[in-house]
Amino acid sequence: MANETTTTSLNDLTYATLLEEDVQRELRPHRIFRNFLRQGPKGPSKAYTFNKIDDSGSTVTDITEGTTDLITTLTSVASTGMLATAAQHGIVALVTDLVKTVSILDVGPLVTDVLARHMAEAYDAAAQGEIDSYANSTGGATTNTLARLLTAVSALEQRDVGSRGETLVAGQHPKQVGDLRADAASLTATFMAGNDANVSGILAASLDGYVGDPFGIPVFMSSTITSASSNYLGWVMANKAAVGAYELWLERVEIQRDASLVSDEVVCTSAYGFKLIDDNRIQGWKSTT
Repeated sequence: MANETTTTSLNDLTYATLLEEDVQRELRPHRIFRNFLRQGPKGPSKAYTFNKIDDSGSTVTDITEGTTDLITTLTSVASTGMLATAAQHGIVALVTDLVKTVSILDVGPLVTDVLARHMAEAYDAAAQGEIDSYANSTGGATTNTLARLLTAVSALEQRDVGSRGETLVAGQHPKQVGDLRADAASLTATFMAGNDANVSGILAASLDGYVGDPFGIPVFMSSTITSASSNYLGWVMANKAAVGAYELWLERVEIQRDASLVSDEVVCTSAYGFKLIDDNRIQGWKSTT
């Protein structure tokens, strides 16, 4: 048969392809940092000081009745202020009237969401940049292990972390977590037998950023964890005590009209700053990249 009316003959009147309206989001690092930072309440200043009491280092004097005068050995109690200064950060996208008109999607909210997620990722990257300031670290350019976690925790315990009621939390790069799981899977030590088959969850890949709590330490992962000198710079720290954050605003989205470009400008901004408060309350947990 010839001269049929088909999608070929009427190709200008048919869709070339159907588009999925439920668009799959871009891949982003897990956002793990904000809940573990000590928050300075927002006020009418660009800067906030986190205060800590210094160890006086003084010794207790033995008293001889009627002879010892304690006033000759005064103890000085001092504090140190750690200053976090908020700075502004932003990103902008231009959404034209034409793309809004011809798109099958609501382009404005889509672009807004992408910018907000980008700013959230930048927040975590900046937080990790300040966390990288730690001086004390465990491990180096060798494969990550559960034993290394225990060594890092032990270092914190030896500095009396926990004596004020602190709890610990750990952050690792996904490569470090992969090595940790491989180590756990290979262990046959008796302490593992009869216990949680997933070693407190670390062998259960939930893909949500939470790894598990081996030895009672909640471990989280994010590819925002940086590297230097062939080491991923993971960490174990006192929750809400080691590093401070001062936030004036986060992921604020504003839209302004640019008539000369027949477009909308979508502007997303944040204003925040970070400061390492107490180096004794954080221990680097490094391993090879």
